[in-house]
Amino acid sequence: MAYVLLPNSGQSLGVTRAQIRENFNLIQQTFDRNHYDFDAVNQGKHSVIQMPEQTVFPLTPVNEGQLLAREYNAKTELAWRPENTGAAADQYILSGMPIRAAARFDGSGANGVKVPVGLSFNILSITKSGAGNTRIYTVLFSTQFPIGAASSNYLVIPYAGSISASTGDQSAVTVNNLAVTGFDLVTFVSSDFISFLVLGG
Repeated sequence: MAYVLLPNSGQSLGVTRAQIRENFNLIQQTFDRNHYDFDAVNQGKHSVIQMPEQTVFPLTPVNEGQLLAREYNAKTELAWRPENTGAAADQYILSGMPIRAAARFDGSGANGVKVPVGLSFNILSITKSGAGNTRIYTVLFSTQFPIGAASSNYLVIPYAGSISASTGDQSAVTVNNLAVTGFDLVTFVSSDFISFLVLGG
């Protein structure tokens, strides 16, 4: 049976009892999807949120926004549409290239483990090695983290610099050996601080 609005004018509850029971059954089935059940510890809260892809993007009024799923580059992506938006293209893709890892650390000193300075994300360890003018910093992720199968298809944006009174300049830094578990940063001078941002898979 389908959900039916009732009772209609003039109908008694007795006549509509079976349909009312079916309506409540359909409501229960709908609520059960992605929600914690009635009388559960987290009743009423979402367990997950599923959003089918949208192909039509209605106008967002003033002081309202829309969060939706849409296809972008042949993938289902999460998008945000700000207020007072009419065109389908006026939206921000939120999930296309997630931050996989990030850190800032002191690269100076002897070889060995380098501890991130301040905030870091998804970093298991950073280890310095090398000799002469070549310094190698091996970065390992805490987890493989990408959505789906582990991948080495990611982008590293590095920065290395010195706070030396004589230079204070940015140092050359290259990215080598991208792997599922991590990558290497290579510098050719002693750097007082190094930071990086890892985007994507």
